[in-house]
Amino acid sequence: MSEVLFYNYNKSAIKQDRYNEISAITSLKKQQIEKWLSERWSDAFFFYYNPAFHRDAARLGNNPGSASARQVVEAWLYPLYKNHPYRSISLWDERDNLLCMVGDSASQSLLAERITSIAKPDTIYFSDLYLSGETIAMDLIATVRAYGETRRLKLYFHVDPHKELFPLIQTWPTPSKTAETLLLASEGDSVLYLNELRHRKNTALRFKLPGADQYTAAYMVSEQATGIAEGRDYRKIDALLNVVKLSHKNWYLVSKVDLDEIYSAIDQSVFLIFGFTILFISIAGVSVYTFISRTTIKQYRELLIKEQERAQAVQRYETLTRFANDAILIADEKADIQEVNIKTQELFGYTHEELLTKNLRELRTAQYASQVEDHQRRAGLEGGVRTLVDYIRKDGTVWTGDVSSKTIESGGKKYFFGIIRDITQTLADRRRIEKLNRFNILLNEINELIIRIENEDELLKKTCATAVKHGGFVLVWIGIKTKLGTITPLASAGEAEQFLAGLTLQTDDNSAGQSPAIRALATGQMVYINNLPEDPSVMQWRERIEAAGIGAAAAIPLDLHREEPAFISFSAREKDFFYDEELQLLERIALNISFAVEKIHSIRMREKAEKESQIRKKNYESVAANIPGTDVYLFDLELVIQLADGAEMKKLGLGSEIYTGKRIDRLLSFNGNGLSAGFFSRVLQGEELKEEIRIQQYIYSVSGIPLKNEDGSLRGGIALITDITESKRKEEAVRASEEKHRNLINQMPDAVMQINGEGIITYASPAALELFVMTEENYWTISLASLITGSNEQEQEVIRGKVLSGTPVKGEERFKKLNGEEFYAEFSAQLTSSGEIQIVMRDITERRKNEQLIWQRTQQLQALFNTGRFYMGIVELRGREAFVLMLNDAFTRLAGFEPGSLNGQSTRLLTDSEEEYNGWIDLFEQCRKTSQPVSLDAPFFKAGKDFYLHASISQIEYPGEYDTFSFISFNISDRMRYERQLLEKQDELHKLAVHLQSTRENERIGIAREMHDELGQLLTAIKMNIAYLTREFKKGKYGEVQDEVATELEVISSTVDRSVKGVRRLITQLRPEILDNLGLYAALEWLADDFRQKTGKPAVFINSTESPELSKDVSLALFRIVQECLTNVIKHAEANSVSITFTRRQEWFELKIIDDGKGFTPQGRNAGMQFGLMGIEERMYIFGGEVTVQSGPGRGTAVLVRFPEKTDSDNRTAGSNYRE
Repeated sequence: MSEVLFYNYNKSAIKQDRYNEISAITSLKKQQIEKWLSERWSDAFFFYYNPAFHRDAARLGNNPGSASARQVVEAWLYPLYKNHPYRSISLWDERDNLLCMVGDSASQSLLAERITSIAKPDTIYFSDLYLSGETIAMDLIATVRAYGETRRLKLYFHVDPHKELFPLIQTWPTPSKTAETLLLASEGDSVLYLNELRHRKNTALRFKLPGADQYTAAYMVSEQATGIAEGRDYRKIDALLNVVKLSHKNWYLVSKVDLDEIYSAIDQSVFLIFGFTILFISIAGVSVYTFISRTTIKQYRELLIKEQERAQAVQRYETLTRFANDAILIADEKADIQEVNIKTQELFGYTHEELLTKNLRELRTAQYASQVEDHQRRAGLEGGVRTLVDYIRKDGTVWTGDVSSKTIESGGKKYFFGIIRDITQTLADRRRIEKLNRFNILLNEINELIIRIENEDELLKKTCATAVKHGGFVLVWIGIKTKLGTITPLASAGEAEQFLAGLTLQTDDNSAGQSPAIRALATGQMVYINNLPEDPSVMQWRERIEAAGIGAAAAIPLDLHREEPAFISFSAREKDFFYDEELQLLERIALNISFAVEKIHSIRMREKAEKESQIRKKNYESVAANIPGTDVYLFDLELVIQLADGAEMKKLGLGSEIYTGKRIDRLLSFNGNGLSAGFFSRVLQGEELKEEIRIQQYIYSVSGIPLKNEDGSLRGGIALITDITESKRKEEAVRASEEKHRNLINQMPDAVMQINGEGIITYASPAALELFVMTEENYWTISLASLITGSNEQEQEVIRGKVLSGTPVKGEERFKKLNGEEFYAEFSAQLTSSGEIQIVMRDITERRKNEQLIWQRTQQLQALFNTGRFYMGIVELRGREAFVLMLNDAFTRLAGFEPGSLNGQSTRLLTDSEEEYNGWIDLFEQCRKTSQPVSLDAPFFKAGKDFYLHASISQIEYPGEYDTFSFISFNISDRMRYERQLLEKQDELHKLAVHLQSTRENERIGIAREMHDELGQLLTAIKMNIAYLTREFKKGKYGEVQDEVATELEVISSTVDRSVKGVRRLITQLRPEILDNLGLYAALEWLADDFRQKTGKPAVFINSTESPELSKDVSLALFRIVQECLTNVIKHAEANSVSITFTRRQEWFELKIIDDGKGFTPQGRNAGMQFGLMGIEERMYIFGGEVTVQSGPGRGTAVLVRFPEKTDSDNRTAGSNYRE
């Protein structure tokens, strides 16, 4: 636990540190970029307000061919070009002809095109970044006009962002692998990346991302959101983002660092100190540089003031026009407006002249007009202030502005400089989002009420209170329409509840000119009014609405499961409150309330029914228990009601307490409503009567039953009154539905018929007439049984009996047409409400033929599946368990089981061990993972230890929820046996080659020894004899021939010397003594030296090991390999140099022989080379080593020999690989 706490603590600390770091770096970058932009403006201002430069530029403009005038202007421009980030600075006349240029002149045509399209008179224009071909640049253009001159020249600064701006953005002051700074700008629905990205190349002004992609920097920029957040960068990688808005341009600066890097630095916190140190030094450097720059600009401005008195007014005007996207104005200390730009005129609706006559207080609402002095004071003390202010347009509309103001001085006077941005829509969007959040919270709260509360009145009251609390409404109430047509509130809440006091709402069939509640009741749909006080339909309640402070209202029908319709009404203070999203949420709330009331109503009705049932049971069990849902009235022979019970008459306002003790013929006088006269008197005469009557909108069935004593005498009667309105409505609906159904049947492609109790066809659809070749004139005389040929009468009676008992029946049958042709049809039969049997049938003759064909093909495939020589099956994988779905008979018998007995069983039955089973499961999972078939050769132990299968596994589509695989395999036992025999033969050949190699070396040793002992001694003896004869002849004893013989003896002695050397060389080649005496490394050095002597070309031996002890056999083998390679180089390679390197890598030794010769391909080797390389491989085979040859035409040859530190001649793994 302590480790976890320590980790979380460090993680939180590092995260906070990174928050602080990225915030500080972003702030620094923002200051640097804004300072860079300000410097560009200052450069333009310097020339724009400099009358001396204007005069010199005018001279050149009047005399373009004057070299001296051009030199003077270029002297002004060159220092600025040399020390600032400009590709070029040029001067153009009013016809866009170039007068002079310093810097890069290659882009003159581009500059001419752009200056024609964007330059404006008497302004300074600073463009955004743009891409032209492969060039990224910015344009800064200042108009130049000398005093008294009418000609307007244009000074064009072609800004190169690569010199200062992009390096400023793309550098990061602390070490980081993923951190970077991005410059972004909105472009329609997308966001454009302005600078080159660290992790993607060639992206500046080319790379875009959609602004709708949430949780990304692009989304924050598109939504104009700023601040620090965790999201995704342009690579879709989680990162820490800090987004800030830059002044002067519609740019956003984004600093980001990957979250993985942040959290991987828990053990490297010390680097943060270094980062903040660099940050502090950078800020200090920028501060010093900013101070020096501001001092220089101030000096320039003082010089300009002395040059021209009117520069102050021009400066104010041009300062305003450069921010054309926002409203900008300048006011004096009294808040009188001195200057405005065009955007200010557009926002306020006044002309320029009208605004110059206004005071700031006149443009603000009363609340904010009194705050002007406070804003001016804070702007002076704090160096600037930013606040939100409500303004009034000329037409009286109110809008909200985001105001940034500061104090500036000019000509010894104080002015207040303000930038205003209309954020009315932004605030509205923000309020709307907050409102939707409140509505979602409201929906959740009401759902919780629905779960907790089981009382309808309590639910309705708390619903209203909760909607007011969380939804921001001033009034929420639920009303219901009474039988008298008035609306009565059931529940309400809100500060505007007084609106309902004494309110009378009368419904009308015509919903026009009514309140939202009345119209919602009339139409059954939601009704809302977003400007309630001004809506003509509620003029009669306007004073009440204004007094309650209601601006908008919406009413939604509610289903409270009562006879009377209900609604819920929401009233808000602000106008234009309801939009589609809010209304949808309110409809969901109403729907949920209706559902809850339905639930409560069901519970209440059930409880009520149980209670009434108990009452009936006590009062008249013998009557009421058998006729539920009906009003019961017991009356005596005098027609006086003795007992009255039921709910039907209560709907009409006639309760049972009214009837008891009264005459039924007087109180229930229905004569005017359809009940015949003397109805109850006739009942007392012993008649049982039943009639239907209509009262208001209801239809009742009235039954009169005489009651008799045990002796048969009458003792009174009983009246049963039942509401049959719904049943009547259903009957009408059934008749309409049957008619609609009949029309639908006539259009159906399936045949439809109805038969009566005798089996005679009473109806046949057009499709049935066509199917049976019948006509409308003769079908009603035909029995359906006469058309059936596939079953006997007994079977048909069974089906008919099921249908008549109410059980639908489906099946297939063979029928006969009237022309004698037979066909098959599928049918469904059911009992209709009229007691007839309806039959729907479809001709399936063609389908049965196809099914028969499919069945035959299936049998053929099944036979092929089970009789082939392949072993096949289908397996289903459930986690790490596999189950058999199907195995062919050959495989089942091979495994020792009966055909079909393994279906549905685990495949463990097919394996002998858990290891073997897991191996097959791994293959299935590999096939699923790669979506590629998997093949392998494996033993199948169920069929014997030497039985092998080649299996191919594929994933297939198969019904079911698990992954399914098919496999097909065949017997490869013979092939595997042949392969084993081949390997054994190869091993025997390798052993034979080893034996021959050993024998050859032993023979070489013997020959070398014999040559050294025998031939060497003979040659030595001959040389001694020759030396003796030479000395004798030199004594002069033999006369004239002695000189000639002495010369010949010297020749013979020289020949013997060469023979001795040759014998020694042969002995060395057969068995080098240096290998036996000095070891391998001296022997290899000797071979390299011998190569140099023979060829005159360099050969180098490099030993980078610690001279380990190698066995004599290994040393001899390596010596022979190098000897063979050097021989091949001399014979075939035509090489200029050879290197021999001996190294050690972990537990392996490596010997490399590399030449720079002509090389070869595996196909281009001659027989000598082929056998030489085979000899090298055989030598390494003894020691478990491997040989790799790399060569190609013109690429030389490299032979790499690798062998283990611990050699084992019985565990040989030698191999050979050739790569061209």
